[in-house]
Amino acid sequence: MIKTLSIFLGITLLAPLVPCAQAKTPSQPNILLILADDFGWGDTSCNNPDTHLKTPAIDRIANEGIRFTNAHTPSAVCTPTRYGLLTGRYPWRTFLKKEVLRYYAPALITKGRTTIPSYLKSQGYRTGGFGKWHLGLDWTPVEGDPVNWRANWNVYDPDDRAQLKKNVARLAKGIDHTKPFKNSPIDIGFDTYFGTASNCGRLPFFILDNKVFGKLRSPDGQMRDPKPVRDTVDDIYVARAIGFIEEHEKNHQDKPFFVYLPLNAIHGAVLAPERFVGQSNMTKREDKILWANESVGKMLAALDRMKLTDDTLVIFTADNGPLNSPDARKKGHEATGPYRGFKTNVWDGGTRVPFLARWPKHIPPGATTDHLIGLTDVLATIAGVCGSPLSDGAGPDSVNQLPALLQEKDKMVTRRSLVTYSYAGFFTLRQGKWKAIFGTKWSGGHPGDSYGGSAPKGMAADDPDIGQLYDISVDPFEQKDLWEKRPEVVTSLLSELERIKQLDKSDEIRWQQGDVPNRLLKKPQ
Repeated sequence: MIKTLSIFLGITLLAPLVPCAQAKTPSQPNILLILADDFGWGDTSCNNPDTHLKTPAIDRIANEGIRFTNAHTPSAVCTPTRYGLLTGRYPWRTFLKKEVLRYYAPALITKGRTTIPSYLKSQGYRTGGFGKWHLGLDWTPVEGDPVNWRANWNVYDPDDRAQLKKNVARLAKGIDHTKPFKNSPIDIGFDTYFGTASNCGRLPFFILDNKVFGKLRSPDGQMRDPKPVRDTVDDIYVARAIGFIEEHEKNHQDKPFFVYLPLNAIHGAVLAPERFVGQSNMTKREDKILWANESVGKMLAALDRMKLTDDTLVIFTADNGPLNSPDARKKGHEATGPYRGFKTNVWDGGTRVPFLARWPKHIPPGATTDHLIGLTDVLATIAGVCGSPLSDGAGPDSVNQLPALLQEKDKMVTRRSLVTYSYAGFFTLRQGKWKAIFGTKWSGGHPGDSYGGSAPKGMAADDPDIGQLYDISVDPFEQKDLWEKRPEVVTSLLSELERIKQLDKSDEIRWQQGDVPNRLLKKPQ
């Protein structure tokens, strides 16, 4: 029976430092990576024991493995974090300098870019993904391309929902949904992928491998499939993931497998199934946490049933922090724990997420660490698991954290620095005891109340010459801004950020060669 590495994305990768071969060897782990959506640091009861909202299945991973309390997403929103996780690259190196991909967006990951599944496929793994993609696809336009899809994909009008629907319907009519799309999940390393192109509300139909799956209807101009029901999609993804593992164990035991399970819960695009409505005694958002916990429990139970538990590395993490949930807070549930800010923000509440990993007999049970890690580190950590180095240029922002997972403290690597960025594209850099936020005195996030609201009246406008600086060794909750008092530290951290920006300019080369996905985007400076 092959060893199994299981990741709940969250996401974590663990395994022995031994070479991976093209055929299965006793040392090769299977990998299960589960990624929750909009799931806060404090939404797990193992991180937040004072909450009345309990997540026993998720906690099981921590109790039987390790809990990282200082893990960060590369972005405070969805699309860029998914890119960083799968490629080991900071997502701002791409054309997506802020916000997220919307509707019929072009592919953010293109063929030839090293990813977790492409790397593992080169090591002999079978790779499957099940869930929310939200990384763009290169759609096939209808003959003649009348809407010039690639130049006009970024339809967004938050002030006029009716006009937005018309714009999306127009785009949909310009896409040939019967033709394969390029730079699909199977083009970047997955043997198979089933899920939704975006979340189940934005593009309400399924994709399978490199095509639209099922029969579509278009009552309002936008393509729809009645089967992606908002309170069932994660149940479908979990069932498909378990089916993939069952089929693998039956027919492909000569190879290890990798499963990527990006759930759509607890995002606002989904609804809690009836069995969970009202069960949290808080809000609809917290009801969906119970759904995500059940999904994790189903995966762990499947591993138990197939006798894969001892050979499996399981990782749980999330794509960004949570929305503001004031009603839940009144009932004692702090979704971000003690940390400042929410989804979309520059503060830790936007990027600090649960990161739990279990691998019996390898990861010490019940371990806890504040070792700094980023989700971009997963790729290099997997390479460490396999003992086979990444190719030149792959994962430039990824650090092998396998020793930290295994708690081999004499081998653990301290990150020189870690970069994150917000919904509006504002950078943060943490190095040692310092965290700098560049360009804003406020959150750098969405101005809506669910994300913390607009800047207080009279606060300085966003400006490249302003920012925030915190000594997180004594001020982990980012309350005392030292930007004006420590200019020498600001200068040093800005220099480090500029150094990091120069490490990989491969996307700028593509830009100069004319591979521009949106004519409205500014050329990077």
